[in-house]
Amino acid sequence: MMSTNILPTYWTLYEHPPGTKDWSLESYRKIAVFKTDDEVAMLLATVAGEGSDHVTGAYLCMMREDTKPVYEAEENREGGALTIRVPTDCAKDIWSSFIVHAVCDELFIPGEDPKQVKGVIISPKRGNIIIQVWTPTRVDPNVLSPIVVAPIGSDVMYRPHYERI
Repeated sequence: MMSTNILPTYWTLYEHPPGTKDWSLESYRKIAVFKTDDEVAMLLATVAGEGSDHVTGAYLCMMREDTKPVYEAEENREGGALTIRVPTDCAKDIWSSFIVHAVCDELFIPGEDPKQVKGVIISPKRGNIIIQVWTPTRVDPNVLSPIVVAPIGSDVMYRPHYERI
């Protein structure tokens, strides 16, 4: 029998409709709020499970608490994103790993403030997938846990949000 564990903080999943050119906050659809590990496990089984192409075909934003999924939001303006380009065929597994480590406050190396992780975003691009870890301030790409980035074999870059506003 599994026991449900309360997450250190709650997380909110948003989706941006594919093909939509409107990137205002109103264009995002709030899908659900996750407060327990069982809820996150159900999300991953549904969205990233066998036979689902939702992860590789949608712009999904798993945001800590009430962090808004837009660059220009007050809480995001001074921050940016650690960005990783991954092949489409392994995007589900990589995104799932990032989500699990983020909601457990284990995405960064020990000694770094896990609350700096404000969101994990997945975005389909031509021929590959972009995964971003949003932070409220500039961070060194080396703060990501080697357990998460080692299997990827791709460079991690930091890009400030102000470059996109």
